[in-house]
Amino acid sequence: MLDFSIGLRPLLNDYALRQLARLGIHTVGDVLGYFPRGYQDRRNIPRISQVTGSGVQLVTGMVEAVTEEVVKNRVSILKCRIRDVSGAIELVFFNQSFLKPVLKVGLQLVAAGKVEVNSYTGSRQLMVSELDIIRSEADRRMALGVIVPIYPLSQGLYQSRVRGIILEVIEKVVGQVDDHLPLWVRDKLNLMPLSDALKELHLPTSPHLCTAARQRIVFDEFLRFQMALVEKRQVRSRETTDIRFVSTHCLLDRYMESLTYRLTADQTAAISDVVGDVISGRAMNRLIQGDVGSGKTDVIAAALLLAIGSGFQAALMVPTEVLAEQHFRRFSDQFSELGVNVVLVKGGQRSRERKAAIARMASGEPMVAIGTHALIEVPVVLPNLGLVVVDEQHRFGVMQRMKLNQKSMTPHCLFTTATPIPRSFMLTVFGDLDKTIIRELPPGRRPPQTVFFPLNAIGKVWELCRGQLSAGHQVYIVYPLVEESEKMDLASAMDGYVGVCQEFPSISVGLVHGRLPSVEKNNIMARFKSGEIKVLVATTVIEVGIDVPNATVMVIVNSERFGLSQLHQLRGRVGRGAARSYCILLGKAKTEVAQRRMDAMVQISDGFQLAELDLKLRGPGELLGTRQSGLPNFKMADLVQDQSLLSLAHRTAMRIFERDSELTRIENAGLARWYRSATPFTVETRLN
Repeated sequence: MLDFSIGLRPLLNDYALRQLARLGIHTVGDVLGYFPRGYQDRRNIPRISQVTGSGVQLVTGMVEAVTEEVVKNRVSILKCRIRDVSGAIELVFFNQSFLKPVLKVGLQLVAAGKVEVNSYTGSRQLMVSELDIIRSEADRRMALGVIVPIYPLSQGLYQSRVRGIILEVIEKVVGQVDDHLPLWVRDKLNLMPLSDALKELHLPTSPHLCTAARQRIVFDEFLRFQMALVEKRQVRSRETTDIRFVSTHCLLDRYMESLTYRLTADQTAAISDVVGDVISGRAMNRLIQGDVGSGKTDVIAAALLLAIGSGFQAALMVPTEVLAEQHFRRFSDQFSELGVNVVLVKGGQRSRERKAAIARMASGEPMVAIGTHALIEVPVVLPNLGLVVVDEQHRFGVMQRMKLNQKSMTPHCLFTTATPIPRSFMLTVFGDLDKTIIRELPPGRRPPQTVFFPLNAIGKVWELCRGQLSAGHQVYIVYPLVEESEKMDLASAMDGYVGVCQEFPSISVGLVHGRLPSVEKNNIMARFKSGEIKVLVATTVIEVGIDVPNATVMVIVNSERFGLSQLHQLRGRVGRGAARSYCILLGKAKTEVAQRRMDAMVQISDGFQLAELDLKLRGPGELLGTRQSGLPNFKMADLVQDQSLLSLAHRTAMRIFERDSELTRIENAGLARWYRSATPFTVETRLN
């Protein structure tokens, strides 16, 4: 069995070791896992006279002449003329002076790049992106007539040199690689053996086999991560907690009786899931996912009352002060008749209010503590904490969520989000949580009609707003910036506020953004909610949690600057009453991706469909942010391209632990070693 951690000194000379060290490659495992970033098919390179068209082209020929000139701003332009039997072409390199002494007349080169025509001479030029220098017959065998791996390199390293070193290691060790996957997994899924996959990725023989090799490595990456999530859930399922709630008590019953509307079937099912968790004797770890306006707040209220009615404290953490204030007002009003105390903790609080709230929480008396990230600060003590609720939880970092959980030994944890989550994220970032989805909207809710207008059609937008205002309704107008940016040609909330006041001189207009002091911000929001302010100009501070049923128009200025998820959240601020509502996207879609976002918003009202499209358009890293979300860094796997393999890995991980919960069977010995080598944490750390 090959030990991937062994060093490379027995296999390579000092020069080769230094070359690989520049790439961070020090062990056999580093070499095997240093995957190419792409491939070039050089089995049939056209003659130079045949090279035409757009896109990346391949050429090969002998060096005829090399010249260099330095233009303004000290930019070096290196030109190398190469020739074959059919003609010649000029290779162009920018700021690569180090190549000049290397490109000797008579050497054969293989180059890839885009072909352009010199506007002065009319001759063809190849703007080089990849270069191979043929110095020996060995170089020729690796660079011509084959499919060539292209590795990520640092400056001064050559593809041919690094390719040769990696190939030398591969040929010496790949035959010793044992396959960690049990035979039943490989046979059932028709996966390529690991040693074959590694060899094919570094020394490809055909596009078909190279694709199969990549699928094997991607599956392994997903499987290892899915096994960690499945095991984490397995450990939690066996963990007991002393925090056990009472399922039936008058607080929850009285709250349900006080509602002036009936809960949807999905809301009722979500509450049943929560009740089942908190009376089970195991710590709840559940994600409630529901589209905007689906009624998650009632589910949160039920969970809070279950905790208070059972004699525990409950904490509700939200991402913004505006949302914290709204939850505080709502639950204070609804719970006051039930005799339930609600306290608020946030960053902009007065010292006296903050100290009083912290003191009340430290007493241990049953209460609901609502706050922003201020809840996780050291002075906040909740000695009787039985329930943690994190609303819009994806906006918090992994460590922030953990800090709140650690205010108690094993509190029940409920995570909620109004941002629809793509399936691949559900299986990775949230793979260790139980999940409940609320798809059904309350009766009478109609999705807003969404329309895109170019910026020069703003007059039509104001006419629509006037019609709604004259009918007694209210309007949101959202801008992407607080103040005008010199670097970005975007309307700002400050300038927008002035323009809106001029457009509607007889209408009360308010301005709210994140830089406003909390007192002023809350005052403006309260006046808008009461109807005193008719038009609210804002930034995305109003993106989540704001509930004003009388608001029927959402105008989003420079809408192309927002992601689909954010646009959908903002759209969800209207359509919360019985009247017809509108979402107006005002902007200029300068790119194809921006235009696709605008078209999707107009055509699709389902947040789950939009989430999948947003993932494809923006990619996983930008959509959630790797650091904040806990999104894993995969070497080769892609959450967009490889969703089917992710689902397959999830099902396989479940099956593995169903058959062998501790991975102690002989058939799983290799699998256990491979899995534990990258998952060296204990049961206790896995729980966190």
